[in-house]
Amino acid sequence: MFRRKANRIAELELVVARVQRRLDEANEQLAGIGGFEYEEVRRRVEGLRVEAERILRDRLAVKLRFEAELAQRKTSQVLALAHARAAVEAELGDVRRQIAEARQELRQLEEGDEVARPESLRTFPPPRDGEAEQPGPPLPRDGEAEASGPSRPREVGRQPLPDVAEQARRTVAWEDQEAAGSP
Repeated sequence: MFRRKANRIAELELVVARVQRRLDEANEQLAGIGGFEYEEVRRRVEGLRVEAERILRDRLAVKLRFEAELAQRKTSQVLALAHARAAVEAELGDVRRQIAEARQELRQLEEGDEVARPESLRTFPPPRDGEAEQPGPPLPRDGEAEASGPSRPREVGRQPLPDVAEQARRTVAWEDQEAAGSP
């Protein structure tokens, strides 16, 4: 059985070789019919193949250059965004510092201006030894006026808290404009 298969394979190989020879002869005859020699046609085909490979290499080189330029642009954009982010974070830090300073100034103004502070935020001295805390007058409810009489006149030069806060905001804005150099 093995010999039969081996013989069959050998026969098929001979047939393939014969067919290949006939194809080669037919190709040479076809090349000769057109007025060209087979070698000349083969050289032209080889030249076209080389030219096609060169075109593919050129296209690949152009594509690689484009990708390199794109990567470079993206890298520069990432760097620009990183610098912008750092600048914004620094500016945000400055703004936070200015807000903290403004709050500290407001606290200092509030501590010096007991009239402007709401009742719930006023500090009272601690009771002396032996004294019990005396409850103060009840606070008015929302929408009710104090029944004790007309409101007390303010001391000269004192401003209510909202005006002080607005003045502090304006001062901070003015300092920022002056630091930036704008009028």
